[in-house]
Amino acid sequence: MNSTEPPNFIHPFLPNITDYLKSVFTGSKYEKNLFMGNFVDRVDLFSPSQFPKDPLWDPLEAKKFPTRLESRNIYGVLSATINMVDELKKKENPPLSQKTKYLLVLFEDMHIPLINHIEMLINKQKMHLNLISYQQPGTEEMLIPEFQIDNSILSTVDVKRTMKLKSYQRFNKLLELKPFILTDDFLKNPICGY
Repeated sequence: MNSTEPPNFIHPFLPNITDYLKSVFTGSKYEKNLFMGNFVDRVDLFSPSQFPKDPLWDPLEAKKFPTRLESRNIYGVLSATINMVDELKKKENPPLSQKTKYLLVLFEDMHIPLINHIEMLINKQKMHLNLISYQQPGTEEMLIPEFQIDNSILSTVDVKRTMKLKSYQRFNKLLELKPFILTDDFLKNPICGY
């Protein structure tokens, strides 16, 4: 293992991470899928076929329900990025330099705020569904405030059917009833729940 110390960079003066990583992984699938262009470019070019076979991060269960990727390129890119960076960090032949490992971690960290935001919304919605399950169906809004953006109201029948499901099935049913939840358009919305 390389025992040299990690590069000594000060945050505001970091080198362009993607330029360096692109040069290290030139000609590989990683160059094309991670380091070419920026995040917006990767989102625009994403196709559901690029979604990992065994995703490390998949709170929307897109592996189980592939149609959920149709309007969720941001989500797909995040999941694919996590998998590919994990592959790279485990790469041993040839071994990666300390600088490359360090910049890979920084590159991965750039995606964490958006991942945390998505997970927070999913967990908040699931918890809300569990909390209101003890009330009379229809007496409490099923959607958390962040998801109440299209002014359409769920029918009483849909609310009752959803609340009769087991707790782990309710969020999936809600995604069927309100397909805009966590789509690219939703995530690009400047207020996005705020």
